[in-house]
Amino acid sequence: MLLVALNNEGKRTIYRPLLGVAIYIVVAATVSVIAGNAVQKILFDIRGLMTMLASAYVAYHLLGSTIQAALVRSIRWILWISGILVLASSVFGITLAGRSEEAGLYLTSGGFTASDATRLIVSTTDLALVVLASLTAVVVVGRYSFKLALPMFVPAFVIVFLGFSRNSLLGVAAASIFAVVAALSWQSLRKLALFLSAAVVLVAGTIALLSVSPAASWLQAQLTGFQTRVLDGLTRAAFRTDTSILYRTSEAEHLIAAFRRSPLFGNGFGYAYQPPQGPMGTFWGDQAPYYAHNFYLWLLAKAGLLGAIIFCFVAVVPLVRGIRTATPVRLIVTSGSMAALAVSLVAPMPLGTNSSVAIGGILGLAFGALMDQRSRDSFPSGPAGRRAGRVRRRGI
Repeated sequence: MLLVALNNEGKRTIYRPLLGVAIYIVVAATVSVIAGNAVQKILFDIRGLMTMLASAYVAYHLLGSTIQAALVRSIRWILWISGILVLASSVFGITLAGRSEEAGLYLTSGGFTASDATRLIVSTTDLALVVLASLTAVVVVGRYSFKLALPMFVPAFVIVFLGFSRNSLLGVAAASIFAVVAALSWQSLRKLALFLSAAVVLVAGTIALLSVSPAASWLQAQLTGFQTRVLDGLTRAAFRTDTSILYRTSEAEHLIAAFRRSPLFGNGFGYAYQPPQGPMGTFWGDQAPYYAHNFYLWLLAKAGLLGAIIFCFVAVVPLVRGIRTATPVRLIVTSGSMAALAVSLVAPMPLGTNSSVAIGGILGLAFGALMDQRSRDSFPSGPAGRRAGRVRRRGI
């Protein structure tokens, strides 16, 4: 894929914003070394950012390339294989790489809101969230057929649902709100109401059917886990007693204090904005002083206002242009970008190993769809893309 991107000489628009961000990161990292920050910690801070930029570069050049259709099929197969494995792990207890834990909340009292469901976070969770959010958004406003979305929607939903993450609701909601605003019309609002009504009926019907099947006990455990960790985790009581939320609040306070110490240029990459939160040799002792869950406060503390402005230019420009020219293809990729950026308020996608690839990829596709007229309606391609074109012409 990288070779195809490098050989696609027709696209050069993205070079300037990407190059500007990359240069700033390199300069800031160099200054951080001169300031005495540990090189190892500097690399820890910037590796996700550089991965995101590389992913954006590749995705931008792959849109409209000769392997675009093959790439879409590959993503679909990856989601299905991963979804089946995650489902099998949840039902039969198969061990997968990634995080596996009971779906519940740790409380300040030392208690735990237990459930029989298992929370599974795998390498494709971030990709699935971006796909699920973007497809939900365009289907909600009637810009894409739900039938065409199903091949990717189903496995993405399974992966995201069994991850039992509150940030998934944030991502889907942000993408849907963005799509409604971008495609604002009485027709889109009417389709939104119809979609929500159909979704309620579909979910209720599915639960009713499964309740009399051999999978009834498993389904009940998953619904209880979702209620316990996700929905109950959004209540006022959870905000007062959930140790995860309270830790993020503490992080935010330290980040704001660090930003105030150097608001324009930041404190540099590799800067410890808070003291160790646990014994050395663990995440809490080695990485917690440098890592934060709110990416934007992290960026302000490390790179200052200048770095935040540069990043926002790269990330927000596609969204603004997407609202102004909301074709179906552009709406898909900009809605997915909105989801990834919103999730980064509580789960820093640009800092993770897999999540940085996901957010970089969707931002690169957004740039490609908005800045290359040839690719404005070329995703997805192949038979599905042709069917989508017919759907658009019929106004469905």
